[in-house]
Amino acid sequence: MTPLNYNHLYYFYRVALDGGVTAASRNLHLTPQTVSVQITALEQQIGYPLFERQGKKMVLTHRGRFVLSYAEDIFHLGDELRTLLKQPEMVERLAVNIGIVDVIPKTLAYTLIKPLMSLPQPVHVVCREGNMDYLLAELAVNKLDLVLSERPLPPGSRLRAYNHLVIETDIALFAASPLSERFQQDFPTKLHLAPFLMPSPQTLLSQLLLSWFDQHNISPVVVGEFDDSALACALCHEGLGIVAAPAVITAELKEQFDLFPLGILQGVRAQFYAISPQKKVKHPGVVAIINRG
Repeated sequence: MTPLNYNHLYYFYRVALDGGVTAASRNLHLTPQTVSVQITALEQQIGYPLFERQGKKMVLTHRGRFVLSYAEDIFHLGDELRTLLKQPEMVERLAVNIGIVDVIPKTLAYTLIKPLMSLPQPVHVVCREGNMDYLLAELAVNKLDLVLSERPLPPGSRLRAYNHLVIETDIALFAASPLSERFQQDFPTKLHLAPFLMPSPQTLLSQLLLSWFDQHNISPVVVGEFDDSALACALCHEGLGIVAAPAVITAELKEQFDLFPLGILQGVRAQFYAISPQKKVKHPGVVAIINRG
């Protein structure tokens, strides 16, 4: 197989980034014809068109978007290497690429990756957020070292990966004053018809909450549903409703959003996992997260 020509790839990358051949050629100080020839050569080598014309615009094809995602990683690493080589004393940093399932609260995500900051070796942490399927696909092609999730890898998954329980915690309800003062008394009976800022219905936390409401004959008034737990906490801070969150981040919610715990949901526990490609983990950064220090 003929090695990939990285000059051709770079010209493609610049055209995609700059929005067209004319703009890219101007920034590269080349003629548009030269740039076009290089892109054509790349398309001929890989056997697929990377752009298609829509009026006067050049739009990436599906294959082009795929190639661009790799080109971005390649040239980002190149820029990073150039920067490091310019430093008087180059420090070797431990690269840790983490996928975080987007339903995990940001405050909890910070708590889970915080052990990296205590490693003796300097680290370079890259965090990618997305849904479970996307992050597992990135893990499968070695773009991630681990995925932090509210659920374990589903049974029967074709991906060869392993679950590591990182933390298990109670779930608590939180509110800002004066709602907290009102609903802390006679908990949880007073929660009937209380305003709630709920997590998205597809999340495990939402399912646990609804089950708990049924067990205690509580009918909440759902003020809103949120993918972003930080946004829900910000609105909770404004007194718009009650939120549920892992009890392990109680101190952080008090500090960041001035939220007070109303009570623990008895019998409701949440588990959070690190999913890695190896059963016996050797990567120091992954080990630190799994062992929490």
